[in-house]
Amino acid sequence: MFRLFKKREQPSAASGIWLKMGTWLEKRQRLLAGRLNQRAQGWSRRSIKIGLVIFCILYSSISIYTMFIRSTAEAGPVHVDPINVPEHAVIPSESQSGAEMLLSADGYQRLLSFNRYMDSLQQSPEGREVYQNIIQERPGLRDSVRYIISLYQKQVKRVKYGKQK
Repeated sequence: MFRLFKKREQPSAASGIWLKMGTWLEKRQRLLAGRLNQRAQGWSRRSIKIGLVIFCILYSSISIYTMFIRSTAEAGPVHVDPINVPEHAVIPSESQSGAEMLLSADGYQRLLSFNRYMDSLQQSPEGREVYQNIIQERPGLRDSVRYIISLYQKQVKRVKYGKQK
């Protein structure tokens, strides 16, 4: 038949201090468990259940007190940091119509040609070094170009179908 409790594997010899601390802690836990078992030996099943219920109620009420009541009482005013908008950000005002193009078709074509150029650098063996230098210098460049291209495509779709969001 199989054993329920298998023998624990010993940790490596490199962790000698941790092994000693672990055995010392385990020894203390066993001594404390033995003392508690001796004290509770005379108790009935009913008194053990009542004690467990009282412990659970006390523990949960203390937890609720520390989480909700104490945290809201000591919170004080909430500090809000202002949002700094970069100077190069394009913020559409209310006077701008939704059909106004933020990126021209010429700019879109330039982005597409740049994307093709980067792809050709990545594919060719002699251009791979130039590609790696560009990516090391500007790590998010490819993602930014793809994102701007997708924004232009959404913009064209919105203008084409007359949707204003």
